[in-house]
Amino acid sequence: MSKRNRTPFTLKCKAKEAPALKKYRADVLNFSKSTDDPEKHNAFLKKDTTFSRKQKRKEERKLKKARRHAFRCGKQLPTMQTWMEKKEDTSKFNTKKKPLEKLKEKKKKQRATSKELKKHKEKDERDNRKEQLLDDNRKEDRMLKQLEKNLRLNKRKSKTLPQAFVNDGLDCKNKTDSDEEMEDEEEYDDDESDEDIEEGEDFEFSDEDMESDVEEQHPKIDVISDKSRNLKSILSKAISEIKAEKKQVTFDKVTDKGKKKDKEKTEFKEDIYGRLRDKEGNIMKSSGQTGKYIPPGKRVQISDEKKKIQLERLQKQLKGLVNRASEANMSQICAQIEAVYRDNSRAEVTEALSAIVINACVSVSITPERLAMEMMLLVTVLHGNIGTEVGAMFLQTLAQKYKSVRNHGNRLEDKSLDNAVMLFAFLYTFKVIDSTLIFGIIDDLVKSFQEKDIQIILLLLKNVGFYLRKDNPNGLKDTILEIQSAAQALGGGDQSSHVKFMLETLMAIKNNNMRKIPNYDPERLEHLKKVARGILRGSTLGDGQLHIGLTDLIKAEERGRWWLVGSAWEGPTEEKQPAHGTVEMESVVGEVSTQLLELARRQRMNTDVRKNIFCVIMSSQDYIDGFDKLLRLGLKSQQEREIVHIIVDLCLQEKKYNPFYMLLLQKFCLYHRRFQMSTQFLMWDKFKDMKKLSQVQREHLSTLLSQLLSSKAMSLSVLKVVEFGTLDVHMLRFLKHLMQSVLLDYPEDVTKAMFERIAPLTKLQHLHEGLKLFMQHFLLKKKAKDVADNPLLKERIAIADKILSASKSRSHSEFDD
Repeated sequence: MSKRNRTPFTLKCKAKEAPALKKYRADVLNFSKSTDDPEKHNAFLKKDTTFSRKQKRKEERKLKKARRHAFRCGKQLPTMQTWMEKKEDTSKFNTKKKPLEKLKEKKKKQRATSKELKKHKEKDERDNRKEQLLDDNRKEDRMLKQLEKNLRLNKRKSKTLPQAFVNDGLDCKNKTDSDEEMEDEEEYDDDESDEDIEEGEDFEFSDEDMESDVEEQHPKIDVISDKSRNLKSILSKAISEIKAEKKQVTFDKVTDKGKKKDKEKTEFKEDIYGRLRDKEGNIMKSSGQTGKYIPPGKRVQISDEKKKIQLERLQKQLKGLVNRASEANMSQICAQIEAVYRDNSRAEVTEALSAIVINACVSVSITPERLAMEMMLLVTVLHGNIGTEVGAMFLQTLAQKYKSVRNHGNRLEDKSLDNAVMLFAFLYTFKVIDSTLIFGIIDDLVKSFQEKDIQIILLLLKNVGFYLRKDNPNGLKDTILEIQSAAQALGGGDQSSHVKFMLETLMAIKNNNMRKIPNYDPERLEHLKKVARGILRGSTLGDGQLHIGLTDLIKAEERGRWWLVGSAWEGPTEEKQPAHGTVEMESVVGEVSTQLLELARRQRMNTDVRKNIFCVIMSSQDYIDGFDKLLRLGLKSQQEREIVHIIVDLCLQEKKYNPFYMLLLQKFCLYHRRFQMSTQFLMWDKFKDMKKLSQVQREHLSTLLSQLLSSKAMSLSVLKVVEFGTLDVHMLRFLKHLMQSVLLDYPEDVTKAMFERIAPLTKLQHLHEGLKLFMQHFLLKKKAKDVADNPLLKERIAIADKILSASKSRSHSEFDD
């Protein structure tokens, strides 16, 4: 590269950036001139003796910052001399600050104006309030005058009040409103002053505060001062006196009060029982303690009075709800009564409710059917939603009412008994009670069977006759027979028309002919049943039905309420009570003769259960009658076994075989399996004790068992406990008689059925082999010519052997498969 083509860098910069370089160079020269004379700079600082060393360093830092700033802005750099001169020039032109006095005066003026505005505003408010109070007083005076005029007090000559005012407690002399206000305000001010002193606040009071206090303490004086100028001087004097009194208050008074209070507190001490005692240990009575001792008997009376008031309030509440109850609002009324049950004692509510409903329905005059239906609907819903104790308590109360009006003097005119029986009928319709109670009422009425009794029986049959026919036809049949027998014993007379109409009603119910019963309309009851189903929660009609008899309800206080959980109790009675769970024999059998009781004693019927069963069997007309009566005894499972034992014992003790016992035992075996098992166990016991039986008893037992086998009440499996390899003479004779009766006394199909019943059972294989061996060895042997010459016996044995052998071959084929 040649030298000609090169151009120096400085020339290019001069050509392009000449103005900027000029300025830069000038600044650098100025800076160098100022910095080149450090002696001059230091000399200037040394000359200025007003600056201390610290201030000099401070000024140098400020100068350095000023020079840096001037360099950035492109200005001339200052020196120390120019910097100090400039500073002196600026200090000459500083303005003077405003004095604080002017600001304070301004603030004072503002405060004064605000106070004046506030005073004017408060004064206006007080004036308005005074005017309002005066207007109210005028209105009150006018109203009092009008009331005096209405009460004719302005025309009374004497100044005393009437006796009616004195009785009402209006004879007290009240203070005037102004006096009361003055006293209240004074007490309030005294309390405030005491609190301020105790808290240790300042005791300096401004004039404005004092004036406001006086005005508050004497509002009536302010009212008067507005009206008269003369009272202003009185006000000013009062204000000055109050100021003087308050300024005299010192801390000495406060300390004296505190010391007195501490002394009062320390004088008395509280013991472990909460009683105050003085220094000597004497018990001090507090201000609130009366010191009067109340004996326990008096306390019980006070508590009884309180409880009586609560019960009266509860009865009023329930009575209002019952009076408003109807079909339309039944659900709301039931919900409100349930809320009453939640808030009060259930027993008290149930007792009060039962009394209110019975008093509303059972009266001297006839109760409308609709009212009785709706009341019983209410009881039914509460019985289902709250609990069975509601219906049980109502039933007991109603039964006591029935007992009280049963033997009333003027029975024909009094309709209380009719109303009570109608409530029982509707409760049975709503399935709160069972048919047992209805039949008990009918039996009670049939015993006397007077004109009133016939009317009530007609009322019952009209309301619940068809329901009884549907629920318990056997019980209705017995009741119809009793009524017919009572009507026949009654004969003709004045009551014959009523009796004929009752018998026609009975026949209509028996034949299920509703048209013959006048004014019979079950639609209303069916509709109410639907309403009840809609209101009941979690249950239906019939749930919790009470199976109680009339005698149990009437004698509940003596025998106890066994139908309620936890209430079963049996009181001490002189007469011997029947066994638990049984029904009295008189209610099933009736009167028992002494001869029958003596016979029961001879037959070792040593318990009440055995005696009742024996008397029922011996007094029954036929085996069906005996079967029904034995079931009505209501025996338990262990007691029911005595039925089978007594039937078999009576059969064995007869001189001649009586098929009555077989038919009765067959009825029980076919009725339930538990009687069949009891008979089987009894037979096994007889097999073990065969030696104790006579020949006649063994023949009776074999005949009884063969007839039970033929009727399928028992099975040949009853012989599975017999050991055919070790038979004794007595058991051998019994089995011979039994098998001959089974094979020869019945048709071929019956005999086949007896063997076919046990043939498929592989568990009885041992029994199958034993029966075949016994028939071949003891019934077809050569010694017994009378048996061997009978072709029918050979044929039946062959059939039985074939049936039992077929079962054996079938079991082997199944095993081979």
